[in-house]
Amino acid sequence: MSKRSSLLLVTVVAAAITASLLLYTQLLSSQKTAIEHIVIIPSGSFIPPEDWKAGELVFNNRYYNPSNLTINVGDKVKWINRDSVTHTVTDLSEEALFDKILNPHEYYTVTFSRKGVYIYMCTIHPWQGGEIKVT
Repeated sequence: MSKRSSLLLVTVVAAAITASLLLYTQLLSSQKTAIEHIVIIPSGSFIPPEDWKAGELVFNNRYYNPSNLTINVGDKVKWINRDSVTHTVTDLSEEALFDKILNPHEYYTVTFSRKGVYIYMCTIHPWQGGEIKVT
C-alpha cells in the first residue's frame, strides 16, 4: 500500500469516527429524561370553599397540590390521594386521556405523550380543578 493510500485510509477512518461521535452526541442531547411529577390530593380537600359557586372549578393548591403544572412531552404525573375520602382525577379535554377513581391512599400515574392543555377535576367534589400544560 502506498503512503498516499495509507494517508487516505486514515483520513476516511478518522472522518467516519468523527461523524459517528457527532451523531451519537446529538442523539443523546435530543433524548430528554422523563420526569415524574407528583400531585397530592391533600387531607380535607373534600370541603368546598365558602364562596364556591356551582359549576366553578377552583385552581389552588388546597385541592390538588400543585394545581397547575407545566411539563414536557413524555413526562408523567402521579396523583396521590392523601385524603380520607375517595376522589377522582378526570380529564375534561376532548381526548379524555384519564378518568380514575382514587380511594384514600391510592395513586394513579399518566404519561403525557402529546402537547396540549389538560384541565381536570374531581367529579365527586366538583370544585377541585387542576391544569397540566404539556410542552
